[in-house]
Amino acid sequence: MWDIPILLAIISGSIAVGFFAGLLGIGGGMIMVPLILWILDMQNIHTAHAQHIAVGTSFAVMVFTSFSSALAQHRKGAVRWNIVRGMVPALLAYPHARIYHLGTHGISETAYEDSAPYILTRDFLNHPHVRIKQLFDRKK
Repeated sequence: MWDIPILLAIISGSIAVGFFAGLLGIGGGMIMVPLILWILDMQNIHTAHAQHIAVGTSFAVMVFTSFSSALAQHRKGAVRWNIVRGMVPALLAYPHARIYHLGTHGISETAYEDSAPYILTRDFLNHPHVRIKQLFDRKK
């Protein structure tokens, strides 16, 4: 199942994804999903879920690379967390999503109304002038 041509396709495809994503700024998934579909076809894996496997694999890779990049940018002081906090409520718009909190006692599920994005959004809507001033404050 894992013969040399397939391994070469995976390695060269991964290098191409990294190169074009870095050079052109395109999302790696734009290249990675068709690459995975092609590799599945090379292995004679023909299933109704091939597209789901390709997208899921691409997302799984993106989670780790995105976290690593965000951490590196945070360490450089290049992340304006006050702006990020303003964008987070949109991430919670996914229906039936479970929200988890990492606290001093580990990971636990939290109610939507107790999540930081909800509290921040509520606070913004109750005091917009204060939050807008904080948003555009040049201090980090």
